[in-house]
Amino acid sequence: GGRRCSSPSYLLFAPPIHTATATLSLSCTPLLFSQVDDAAQLVRWCERRVVESGARADDSSILLYGHSMGGAVAMSLALLAPERVSRLVIANSVPGFRPQRPRELGEVALRLLMIATLGPRRLGALMAQRNFPAPDQSGLRALVEARSAGNSRRVYLASLLALTRWSVRERLSEISAPALVIASENDYFPVADVRSFAAALPHARFEMVPGARHGLPLERGELFAGLLRDFLDTPAG
Repeated sequence: GGRRCSSPSYLLFAPPIHTATATLSLSCTPLLFSQVDDAAQLVRWCERRVVESGARADDSSILLYGHSMGGAVAMSLALLAPERVSRLVIANSVPGFRPQRPRELGEVALRLLMIATLGPRRLGALMAQRNFPAPDQSGLRALVEARSAGNSRRVYLASLLALTRWSVRERLSEISAPALVIASENDYFPVADVRSFAAALPHARFEMVPGARHGLPLERGELFAGLLRDFLDTPAG
């Protein structure tokens, strides 16, 4: 196996993926979004994550993985420090979170209202029910709700507000790393939007998972890991 720099989320999201690269996972953790505009701080944070894993900070072979909100940080880093990123995996995310359509405005308003009035546990419970509604997914619902309870209300609010101002839509042609963009059929983000996003990247392949929702890596862990393994086994070019 290779060197890996993983958040606890990553370890839950998919079975181990053995690679010859360092893997920096930025999966659905809101801790960075208030700093997305600070290029130096973002790069330093990611360097520390790599160093903590035992890899070198100047390692040029980093697989960068971002799920949902983490996709924003992953895309930002791929633009800020392209020499550090050998491959990019974006799952259930888009290159801009500025709400434009009524549904997008509604999603942001719902999260702002719930986190401000009811707190992270109740918001987590709602998101868990939406993402894992099946009777046999009660364990996943409990897991997500428990992890959400540990979120900071203040950090989440600041992160969400910062994220609604973030977009790299006009810079997608500058992301040179080979990329895998994954969409779920029943995600918040329409498949057509994610497909268009992938088409705008110079070296990207697109995969859509039928029947899956926003929590794809948890919901379909084996399938998700298989997509990543296949992408890593495909020569770049």
